[in-house]
Amino acid sequence: MKLLIITKRDNLRSMSDLWRRAAAYGIAIALLHRLALTIWMALAWAFLSSYLPDARADFHATADAHLPALASPAEEYLLGVWRRWDAVHYLDLTVNGYRLDQAGSTVFGVLTPLALRAASLVTGGSADIASILVQTTAFAAALTLLYVFGARYYQDEALGKAAVVTTALLPLSFYFAAPLSESLYLTFSLAVLLLSLNGRWLAAGLTGFLAALTRTQGVILAAAAGVILLDSQGIDWRAPSTWLPAASRSLRRGWALALIPAGALVFIAYRAALALPPLGDTYAQYSYHFFVNPLEGAWINLRWIVTHPAEAAVSLDVWVMIASFAGLILALRFPQHRRLPLIAFTLGHLLVYVSKINWVWGTTDQPLYSQSFARYAVVLFPLILLIADGARRLPARPRITLGAVSGLLLLFAGALFTVALVGP
Repeated sequence: MKLLIITKRDNLRSMSDLWRRAAAYGIAIALLHRLALTIWMALAWAFLSSYLPDARADFHATADAHLPALASPAEEYLLGVWRRWDAVHYLDLTVNGYRLDQAGSTVFGVLTPLALRAASLVTGGSADIASILVQTTAFAAALTLLYVFGARYYQDEALGKAAVVTTALLPLSFYFAAPLSESLYLTFSLAVLLLSLNGRWLAAGLTGFLAALTRTQGVILAAAAGVILLDSQGIDWRAPSTWLPAASRSLRRGWALALIPAGALVFIAYRAALALPPLGDTYAQYSYHFFVNPLEGAWINLRWIVTHPAEAAVSLDVWVMIASFAGLILALRFPQHRRLPLIAFTLGHLLVYVSKINWVWGTTDQPLYSQSFARYAVVLFPLILLIADGARRLPARPRITLGAVSGLLLLFAGALFTVALVGP
């Protein structure tokens, strides 16, 4: 008994030490990421705005959004540069709430605007400053969880540490700092899977509920967590005779995972209570895109790429789309990354992403491809773990070169974001 108590204490101490290391590393990287981007985006706007003499710093904020005016040059350079694309919608929801006269904004989940509004209570009412607080905190939490995920699920703390650096150096990681849902969603996604791995099904369900309130595709987490649940109940995927007993035990133990899709249903009910048009109609009439089944979506994307090779060659969304599916296929080749919960998470999100097809803006009869794919893909942490694992196996010089190139691409993409040439 004494030995058992000592072992438990050692395990608790070991876990506590792991969390401290993860938090220290994640917070440090998140703060450096925020500081570097804050300085860089201001400098980029100062230079690039000279080519846009009539443009104000928040030129992407439409009059309908009713955002507070930027009162000083400091606010323009430090806050205005983030008012781009969908970030304007999130800030609008924070300041003005969900309303019919700005229906296009109402497709976005409620939790990010709620978090920004709550944070604005301690930032003097500024939604822009609140976004800095919320996104930096959420990104630090996501990086901490990613570190722990590598250490626990892969039994490889060095991989978790490498994944944190890889995430921060992604060429599109500036999205984690913008007033968007990426940081919160990544945090909740990692938390759901970690809680599931620990068998804490009620906590996993509640966290997944928050994820689905952040982004409706959070319902996919139910599938990833469900696979972990079935594994914990002794399912053997190669033996059909184990499927029904494992499913029965899973229903009794993991019923709380049903809370995950309930988050999306609550969001839909909330919109209906406000007499807002259905999501499908809002997407079509205000955002000019529609949804199809994933196979048809993949075909529409492929057809557009083939018929518009010149445009596809310079489309960031297309490149990330190809790279993401290639990464998923590559992950299947390596036992360390061929893990069913992570495959379910990645494949589920990719299928949702390709099912969204954009029309030419202002039309409903000229289909394009899945725009915004590049931004959506930054939360696919299993692919980040795959990239980090490959990068750390390189010799020192190529590894450093790869990191430097990725960092430079991050600065380049961030600069273009300030003038709305990267997005949405």
